[in-house]
Amino acid sequence: MRTARPRLWANLSPWVVVCAALLFGFALDRYPTHYVDEAFFVFAAARAAAGGPFTYPVSSQEPFGNVVWALHGPLVPHIVYFLYRFFGFSLLVSRIPDYVGAWLAVLLIVLFLRRRGYHYAGLLFAVLWCGDRAWQEVMYARMEGVALFLLVLGFLAVERLWRQSDVLCGLWAGLALGCACLAQPFCLFFSGIGLLWVFWLGRTRAALLFLAGCLVSVPLLIWMWGFHIHDAVTQFHWHATRFGELRLGPSIVTLFTVLAWSRYWQIALLTFGAGAIVAAIVHLIRSGRERSWWVEFTLSASFALVGIKDIFHAGTKPYYIVYFSPWALLCLVVASEKAWPRMRPILFTMGLVWCTSAAWNFMRAREPVIFYHSLSHRFERNMLLQKVPLDAAIVSTPDVFALPIEEGYKHYDVVYWFPEHEEVCPSCYLLLTREDYDKADYVARDNLDQRAVLYDGPAFPGAGPLAFPIMLLSPERSAGDGR
Repeated sequence: MRTARPRLWANLSPWVVVCAALLFGFALDRYPTHYVDEAFFVFAAARAAAGGPFTYPVSSQEPFGNVVWALHGPLVPHIVYFLYRFFGFSLLVSRIPDYVGAWLAVLLIVLFLRRRGYHYAGLLFAVLWCGDRAWQEVMYARMEGVALFLLVLGFLAVERLWRQSDVLCGLWAGLALGCACLAQPFCLFFSGIGLLWVFWLGRTRAALLFLAGCLVSVPLLIWMWGFHIHDAVTQFHWHATRFGELRLGPSIVTLFTVLAWSRYWQIALLTFGAGAIVAAIVHLIRSGRERSWWVEFTLSASFALVGIKDIFHAGTKPYYIVYFSPWALLCLVVASEKAWPRMRPILFTMGLVWCTSAAWNFMRAREPVIFYHSLSHRFERNMLLQKVPLDAAIVSTPDVFALPIEEGYKHYDVVYWFPEHEEVCPSCYLLLTREDYDKADYVARDNLDQRAVLYDGPAFPGAGPLAFPIMLLSPERSAGDGR
């Protein structure tokens, strides 16, 4: 009976992950509402799936913007492109890789803990993840979930190499971590830490296989760049250096402000993660290549170290916690089960702090339940179809880029992603948010003033704080030059 109960908890943990993923993502097609980053990553794929070029110039200063899309990791835009070819364009299809990838990564970690003989750690990890802010950050058409899934595969391969000396694991680790760099270039540091571990384990052949696996991503990258190597490198460098004027201090303050109630849990997790890194280093110096629970603790601590680096950089955003939280959580649950007497006060304290983040997640998770019908896109679609002929040209700002595409408009475009007070073509209809109209950052004020207001109201009537005010403007009253 004593052995049956721990086994029950271990077997229950994967089902907790699956049920939580379905519960939190049941309204992924309508919640979250429109988000500005999604145009950045998937509009080029949408154009390509419709027979156009795989491009989206995000600025008038962007080099080769009409030749190639190389602003970020190209893996997720290409995954989404193939999904569009099979299933057509929709916000749901755009968000599936990010969301599914993250929850598959969590499921892999839970199954790994069960396989390694942990009785309670897997269930504890699943519960803590549900209260962590990270899962909210993988509900958009971005790359964090895919990158995390590949990082977990790389982590598992390195762990297996350490425990079982299977040199082929070096190849799988290099392949997974190399592909993670194609999803998020910041993952290059995870590849570096993986290579250091392989070398430290003294597996020369495995290290060579690791490098070979990483190099597989190079021809994939060139192919996804359409073989425009020079143009792509120039464009990527332009985008990477565009944020050089940002400062770390203000970025961190903004990050923890946006995290709201979750900020206390993230601070606690960062504090514990830093302590776990120190503990892992001390144990590594004393015990070397010992094969015990310290293997997974030390490896996850090293990945958490890279995750901290990803958080603390100028221009950081809430979604960067996805690269840290799972590794710190893994350290916490492993140590809690294997060193329970010493970890009991730490886990109890962190559990109390975790409640603040879990409460915030609960508040967000109830929104699509309460406003499920109001968050339907039916109203804004009907409004658009009633006021804009299907053969008309329509331009939108990045937040609402998906609406004309989903409704079947053939002549659509999106303004530059970086606000540049753009002059939009005079004969085009203009779809934008109320905030974009008030600030006039994306479209020049004189351009806006020459248009009649066809609609000014919520995209989701009855959705309370999620109503999302939008505006639809007519073509200009008089002819003029435009984009």
